[in-house]
Amino acid sequence: MKINEIFIFEEEMPDSPDVEKLKATLASKIKELPTDEKTQQVLREIEELLASIGAGSRSEMVKNSLQLINDAEVNKAQKLLAKYLMSLDADPKSKQAMLEAWKKDELVNIDKLLSPGSHTINDIINGYESNPAIKEMTDDLSQVAFLGQGKGEFLLSVYSKKISKAGKGDLNIAGVGSVEVKTNDVGAGRFYDQQVRPSTDYQGAVNEFRKFFAKEIEEQKVATSTGISLSGLSKLHSALPVDKKDDFKSLLLAVLQNILTAVPDAASAIVDSIVMGNENQAKQRYAVANLNNYMAQKDDAGILMIDLSKEPFTFIFFTDNKSLNAGGIRLHVSTAYPVTNDPRNAYPQTKLQTTSQGQEQ
Repeated sequence: MKINEIFIFEEEMPDSPDVEKLKATLASKIKELPTDEKTQQVLREIEELLASIGAGSRSEMVKNSLQLINDAEVNKAQKLLAKYLMSLDADPKSKQAMLEAWKKDELVNIDKLLSPGSHTINDIINGYESNPAIKEMTDDLSQVAFLGQGKGEFLLSVYSKKISKAGKGDLNIAGVGSVEVKTNDVGAGRFYDQQVRPSTDYQGAVNEFRKFFAKEIEEQKVATSTGISLSGLSKLHSALPVDKKDDFKSLLLAVLQNILTAVPDAASAIVDSIVMGNENQAKQRYAVANLNNYMAQKDDAGILMIDLSKEPFTFIFFTDNKSLNAGGIRLHVSTAYPVTNDPRNAYPQTKLQTTSQGQEQ
């Protein structure tokens, strides 16, 4: 999807909440413009420049979007967008420079976006710090979620011809392929979705673990309404009689293997850390195993994390934990509950943090 497509769905989906939200976000920025001939001439020039940018990809809506360049709805979009662009507070020179960069597909620094490490919006959007028009437009579009695309994700697909919507939560980047996008706006994301979840035997393994250690779980008060955390499991193991410790390892191993269905061999090292009482190591191993389990079940070329909770917000692209560490980044998980009645809790919220030390691969 490109910028001149933003409004073309107004007639196709007139009652869509997405459309209304998008219109409210951008239309509220449009100020009253003069109707004199000079203004109309400038508007026409902007419309022509937008038309030359190209309609881009709308693979989920039409087979050949380029045929829509001269469509009445695209023209309507260009008129509305031209008025919006003209109403930006930036000076005419800055607006023209933005449009020229847009036409040449030079707004997004894709090489930087895909390089190791954490990069701010300043690094990714060329001219963000030097061009007031680019900054204002970027700040506005970064808060737009539209047609199955989240904030930040939508911005990238609008700004570059080489980036388009590939599917729910995915972007297609030319020369790279499909990239999974996870956005941290309010809360961190999880390596869990419709495709990545525990096996059908998971709940049975959890029930068996709870039943076998019911007495000790009650005595140690390690179970919450959410489940039993990694630290709770470590505490539980330390309180067990010697004759139950081997059972603990085998039953917990079954639970973890049914969580990490694509990388079951990773479960043993996590159990070892838990029984040794090394909670930090257990969390690190659990975090890496979650990532590896997720990537093993995906066809994506990598993951792009967009953190909108930071100012300025950041982009981090990675293919595995090794590529994260190469950029001075590590995984950091919130409390994980391997033993739970809600499978979502077994896949903790995960953030990316800068670090001078890598993690186990």
